[in-house]
Amino acid sequence: MNMKYLGLFVTFLVLATALQPICAADYIKTTIHVSDQYGNDLEQYNITKYNNILQFKASLYEGADSKCIRYLDFYIYKLNPDESNKIEYYHTRKMTNLFGTATTPKIQFEQGDYVLMVTYGGNERSKLSPSNSTVKIHVS
Repeated sequence: MNMKYLGLFVTFLVLATALQPICAADYIKTTIHVSDQYGNDLEQYNITKYNNILQFKASLYEGADSKCIRYLDFYIYKLNPDESNKIEYYHTRKMTNLFGTATTPKIQFEQGDYVLMVTYGGNERSKLSPSNSTVKIHVS
């Protein structure tokens, strides 16, 4: 009878040590790449008041692979002239398509400085880390 319990204990111990690395896996780093409607991937956009309508695309990547069917939040904040306070100018939540890209509608900007921030909240089940990307926009 004791041998039966010893065998069950050893089996449980082997299974527990084998499954431990799977349960303790680290989060996979995700990155977001932001571009305009023409595919320009810049950190700052300088536009004029005569050409002040832009559309942005954001692509979510896990390493070199794009991630589809994930929600991305697009926030655009208008900065005060002294850049001390930011006011939310635009917000939308879009799902990435099969190529891992989400697109905003065309947005019209007034003169001033803006910050576009695209965020991904991560995924607990898939072990994907949260990430964000920011882009400056200057309209003159």
